Amino acid sequence: MKRKLNKVICPCCKGVLNINDCNILGKSYNNLHRKNLFQKTWPKIIFRGACDYCIQQNRALIAKPFIQNYNSEWDLPHLMFWDKTTNCQKCKIEFVFSKEEQQFWYEKLKFIIYSFPKYCLNCRKERRAKISQNNRLMELLNQEYLNDKQLMREIAEIYSKIGNDQKHKFFLRKIEKLNVTDKIM
Repeated sequence: MKRKLNKVICPCCKGVLNINDCNILGKSYNNLHRKNLFQKTWPKIIFRGACDYCIQQNRALIAKPFIQNYNSEWDLPHLMFWDKTTNCQKCKIEFVFSKEEQQFWYEKLKFIIYSFPKYCLNCRKERRAKISQNNRLMELLNQEYLNDKQLMREIAEIYSKIGNDQKHKFFLRKIEKLNVTDKIM
């Protein structure tokens, strides 16, 4: 026996919704159903949507499920995007994964729809900066002429930025040794 579900909670306003009153979401669902993208039932789909009022008040964005990356056999596309809050795994601060950012992730970058950011924007920027510094460091360390003072100065600065004081001091000492040998010559 199938259990009928005709009332759910809107994720934006937390109001109780009647499926029959969700005209905008209903149009999105009907478009998907007509295209035969998946054979899921309406009650399962509604959890990925919002009420008409929240859509009209710009609390939720209408998604384009046709361009999202999902497995139609066991997952459902997003019909709507709304702001979601979570805690950063690094700094433990609560942050908002905005509806605009979700749309960018899932429809422009084509991330799989169940991916979700683990880190806040500041921590993500910090991680990207460290990766960039490490890549630059690898380029510099692969160069043949490590006797160049300017090159070693840049390497020392990168080690300082990524927090490796021991290697930072090591390259500063190498620069000092080169300065001493230059004075002797």
